[in-house]
Amino acid sequence: MKTLIIEDDHTSITFLEGALSLYGQTDVARDGFSGLGMIMISDYDLICLDINMPGISGHEVLTHLRNYEALKGIPVGKGVKVFITSSSKDTKNVFSAFRENCDEYLPKPLDLNVLAELIAKHNLNQE
Repeated sequence: MKTLIIEDDHTSITFLEGALSLYGQTDVARDGFSGLGMIMISDYDLICLDINMPGISGHEVLTHLRNYEALKGIPVGKGVKVFITSSSKDTKNVFSAFRENCDEYLPKPLDLNVLAELIAKHNLNQE
């Protein structure tokens, strides 16, 4: 499994890198613009995406990603899996993320068992 973490918080990056490195290659982008650039040059199986970042938000990154997939002819639901990892638990952010076609929404602090269950649910550990 190849994962991209788009996150600006050092503690969250360290936690996710440690957990996801068990499954394969893990890359990190510390802001949304860098994350979009990495998405354009490499294929990922999973993107863990924070919402609140400086510059471009996770919502904007997700919208650009899904538009990019549509241009490539990738049907909705068949693109890269996106798990929103955010400290924001308000319903506006959660509903917006799902309208933008995220696959899962994980509130911080993250739970390793839940993360592992979601990876299995989406068959990401089978690749």
